Amino acid sequence: MRHNDEKCLFAERLRQARLMMHLSMEDLSVRMGRIVTKQSISRYETGRMQPSHSILTALSKVFGVSEGYFYGESVKIDSPRFRLCSYVESNSEEYTRIEALICYWVERYMNMEKSVQLEHEFHNPIANFKVANAHDAEKAALLLRAEWAIGMGPIPSVFRLLERKGIKILETELPESIL
Repeated sequence: MRHNDEKCLFAERLRQARLMMHLSMEDLSVRMGRIVTKQSISRYETGRMQPSHSILTALSKVFGVSEGYFYGESVKIDSPRFRLCSYVESNSEEYTRIEALICYWVERYMNMEKSVQLEHEFHNPIANFKVANAHDAEKAALLLRAEWAIGMGPIPSVFRLLERKGIKILETELPESIL
């Protein structure tokens, strides 16, 4: 990633994390033990300044995320674009904001799981199966049902099944501008 891209990503992710926690810049400064001023936080969020490693560590602790979260290096998510309206471009500010929001909550969730030793990594038993048409999709579904031993009947809770298999599901409100 280019240096400017990292600065922009850091700025956006910091801003989104602060807003999601409903913190003002002053509140964030206080939570960090005043090791940084609200003016510095403003400079971080506008990309005019980058934090030192000790400040980055403190930010990570306050928000309950890894340092890598701020640079897009922590959680890898499937692009949310398949659920967005077609007029939201994958390189738009709105898309970047939504991706930051999703990564923030997923990272916090996974850190909570780790802290109580409930980690469960997803293994895709049909990862190498190619789906090119409806017939292939049916075949893939049958293989998956067999691998997961879930039979041919209705699945009472798809969410519960997926979460038990290590797939993280996040529900969040999206801005009206993309609904």
